[in-house]
Amino acid sequence: MRLLLLSIIFFLASCGGAIEMKDVQAKDGPDSCFPPGISGQFRSWRSQAAIVVLLDTSGVWVSAVRAMYVDGIRSVVGVWLNRKLIIFDISPQDAEVPVYYRTGYVIETGDSSVRVRTDPEDKCEWKRIKARSTLEVEA
Repeated sequence: MRLLLLSIIFFLASCGGAIEMKDVQAKDGPDSCFPPGISGQFRSWRSQAAIVVLLDTSGVWVSAVRAMYVDGIRSVVGVWLNRKLIIFDISPQDAEVPVYYRTGYVIETGDSSVRVRTDPEDKCEWKRIKARSTLEVEA
């Protein structure tokens, strides 16, 4: 048991907790639903950090991937759930810029907070929310 635990720790340490975004995209093609004015071009940018995060769905936690994409001085952050982009931050350095969220997967629960739907709808509609702290995810 101790050997198994050490093996898992060494494996995670060697991976650095990061994953490749190509692992997140669907085998039959990447998600093509993006916020208004955003193209999928950011997916070709260098992925500086991609980590598995936990999102709340009314008490049940689901795994998602939070990835930062960098192209020169520009950067964006996307949160992927089941190979679908559900949260998108066009300006992660500026807390005043509202964050996009996909309404079929994420809903506002009041007081400018949001949570992931337990029964997601695969529709391509986006809203923005000012309260960035409500979109923080558990690492």
